[in-house]
Amino acid sequence: MKDCIPWDWLSAIQDARKGLLSPHWQQAYLEEISSFNCTQTRQKLLSLLSDAICSRPQISDEEDARRELTQGGLQLLFFFERDYKTMAELTFCPQQNSYTFYLALDQFQVPIQLNQDVQLIASKLDAWCDKAGIIVDKENLPSFFPSDLGSYSFPSLLDAIYALYALLYQFYS
Repeated sequence: MKDCIPWDWLSAIQDARKGLLSPHWQQAYLEEISSFNCTQTRQKLLSLLSDAICSRPQISDEEDARRELTQGGLQLLFFFERDYKTMAELTFCPQQNSYTFYLALDQFQVPIQLNQDVQLIASKLDAWCDKAGIIVDKENLPSFFPSDLGSYSFPSLLDAIYALYALLYQFYS
């Protein structure tokens, strides 16, 4: 069985046995394995992964992101994930004294769901800013920001927050 399957699937099963497979990765691997051509192997892998997931509590998506980013020398400041296709995070890199945000939106869903996701991320970001004492004037968001998703770096936290809001609202109709 090991000869014909990707090594990361076996690693995912091992991580789940240790309680280290967050819901994001559970969903991603379950979908990948479900599309595997070899029916007998697919069923065995799905069973192994499901059993491993159920064998112990797993870490949360935020704990997984924080752990991974900390290993890379970054600090996770803001985190949101609805599913593994819709997420936002804001990080600080002490070595470069810069702030980065990452935004992913499932653009293949119906427009009303995309709008709801954007509003949900914005409301969670609003709450985070309020708690951190950060005041954001949404009437003066930058209009020059690129419209593609991904990761972007900025010299200040406020610049990163403004850019994240600007990019979010480009998807809101």
